[in-house]
Amino acid sequence: MPSVKIFAILIAIFCLENDLALSEYCYVDDRNPFLFFSTKTAYEHVHGTINDSKLPKCEPLQIWMILRHGTRNSGKHWIKKLKNDLPQIQRAIIENHDNGKLCEKDYNRLKEWDRYKPLQNKKAARLTKQGKQDMFFLGVRFKNYFPELFQPRSSNSLEKLYQFRSTKTQRTVASMENFIKGLFNNITFDNAKIVGVPQDTLLQYYKIYEPYLNETANTTEMWAESDELTQSDEYNQMMNNISERLGLPNNTTDEIFTQIEDVYTICLFESAWYINEKSPWCAPFTKEDIEWFQYRDDMYFYYLYGYGQQMRKDVGCPPLKDLFNHFSNLENGNKNEPKGIFYFTHSAALQLLLSTLGYAKDPEPLVHDTNIDKAKTRKWYTANLTPFAANLAAIFYKCDDGFKVKLYLNEKPLDYEGCPRGMCEWSHLKKILKNIAINCETDKSDEV
Repeated sequence: MPSVKIFAILIAIFCLENDLALSEYCYVDDRNPFLFFSTKTAYEHVHGTINDSKLPKCEPLQIWMILRHGTRNSGKHWIKKLKNDLPQIQRAIIENHDNGKLCEKDYNRLKEWDRYKPLQNKKAARLTKQGKQDMFFLGVRFKNYFPELFQPRSSNSLEKLYQFRSTKTQRTVASMENFIKGLFNNITFDNAKIVGVPQDTLLQYYKIYEPYLNETANTTEMWAESDELTQSDEYNQMMNNISERLGLPNNTTDEIFTQIEDVYTICLFESAWYINEKSPWCAPFTKEDIEWFQYRDDMYFYYLYGYGQQMRKDVGCPPLKDLFNHFSNLENGNKNEPKGIFYFTHSAALQLLLSTLGYAKDPEPLVHDTNIDKAKTRKWYTANLTPFAANLAAIFYKCDDGFKVKLYLNEKPLDYEGCPRGMCEWSHLKKILKNIAINCETDKSDEV
């Protein structure tokens, strides 16, 4: 009998220590926090490093890139909402601190938080300081990756050697300008094009093509699977758990959802704005919580720009057609092709391009009734595909044994079918791109 009592005491001590360990966890002290937030993920947390740019007996002739803008501020809707809601949520956390489950360090950081400066209408959706750094250092790295392509003989020849084009938004134009600074220091390109809708049939055809606009006009359908997930018992329990950690009052489900959505939104934006700091608003979320939020958002993008969207090839093909035309010109010995072509756009364009190309396709559709472990292993994982400053780079090489192409996504080899570690025989990739180009038609001619 004594041995049974001793065993029971040991179990009680173990459980007590385990509870204490959980309650003493502080997000601010976490050396490896989970920082993937779908398309709002900071580029610094996901990008790779290119170390295989040189190919034996090959000469790089051209680099073609399509880039998403760097880290931006939140839009007007969220600026207004967060400025209104966060003070109320903060007061509720302070007033109900005794009922909360945050460690003292995390609670004090939330209590003292007053970073409202980015939440100004005049800064809505604009490139941030971090966004400028994203693009500048991206330019610096690509200059170092491919020095053969960025050594013009004179400044007078620059505009003939490089083409730049951006959509007509502050965040993409500023991204282009900072990328150019990274490549060429303070040189300004007068031939950099800025094209707005409806003229932009290359980078924003998804905003022009009427059949697609009609198809996606009903956002309720786009959110159908995501909404099913948010109505599940498991998701509701997760939201209640987060609310309890914050010590928020027992409100209605809608009120809890609204509050947690606000907290999650400021958490993800601050994680991208201040990459060397930990946002106190991220403290109530576990890694699994964030995985569920990501999966919810990724399902939305999947049905809007990915494989759940039947018209993706109609609106996602123009950049790939452009890529095919430029590389075909090089193959045919065209001497007028530039050394570098750079397009600055948005996450929608990149997601449509990748799904049109057939990359990151899951064997089964993304649906709400899946378990989180399976969801974690999906290929359509936008934090890896289209974070802030996401980019797809294609480099065309002339080799002793023919032409080759290297593909990189966010400075990592693009493991594409028939292209191990991003290395493609041009003859193979040409067949794929040619098929896309042949079937790619736009309502308006596009002069590049």
